[in-house]
Amino acid sequence: MFWKREKVPVMTADELATAITENRAPIMVDVRSEKDFHNAHLRGAINIPLEELEQRKNELDKKKPTVFY
Repeated sequence: MFWKREKVPVMTADELATAITENRAPIMVDVRSEKDFHNAHLRGAINIPLEELEQRKNELDKKKPTVFY
């Protein structure tokens, strides 16, 4: 699957918080269910449930850093 790559960079929660604060947040993809997403999510995140990720991967800009959580 497209997200299984070797040497995938990892961003810590602190690094993500800093990026958000400094207005340089990556694309943030919440892979939980739509219900869970609507209950709470990171500001600016989009919801693509994990089971839909393969079919919807073209919605993501491959040139921009992306965080999946």
